[in-house]
Amino acid sequence: LRRFSSVPPLLPRAVGRGRFEAGAAVTIVNVTWTVGAWWQTRAIMRIDKGRLIGWSSLLLGLGLLGSASPLVGGPLPLAYLAWGVAGAAMGVAFNTLYLVAAETAPAGGETGAIASLQNTNRLGISLGTGLGGASVALAHFSGAPIAAGLGGAFALAAAGPLLSAVLAGRLKVGHSTQFHPQPPASWTRR
Repeated sequence: LRRFSSVPPLLPRAVGRGRFEAGAAVTIVNVTWTVGAWWQTRAIMRIDKGRLIGWSSLLLGLGLLGSASPLVGGPLPLAYLAWGVAGAAMGVAFNTLYLVAAETAPAGGETGAIASLQNTNRLGISLGTGLGGASVALAHFSGAPIAAGLGGAFALAAAGPLLSAVLAGRLKVGHSTQFHPQPPASWTRR
């Protein structure tokens, strides 16, 4: 989603929307990402991490596809809703992936696992940005509407999380006590 913060501002040009409407999508993503991360801190103790990653990846992929709806004439509120779903899902998935990396690393190798995840994250951002930009450029130079190029960029962006949703079932996280702090008493239900 980070690499797509530059996509909503292209909507005015692609589908004739205003800058305020495009900027609202970026705001919605940021707010819902925060809400998703907040919820994840409470859910992580109750819900299997593989399930959290699988469901949030699925919602992220579907949210990205739905956020492209204005490109095919869909209503803007649907895109806002989809951006919100994608943002919340990313807030859950992003943090959970780091917890899984730390938990599954051998003792003393947690820093290396997190560094590898950071490198993979940067590689994904670079490849996604490049391929998304290539899709827009290809549309532009072939005389197709910019909306076609953005549609390709959204399809590429959605492919990663949807593949992750399928593969998340293979994730086997042990029950390490190393990264299972007890939640504060105020979080527990009475």
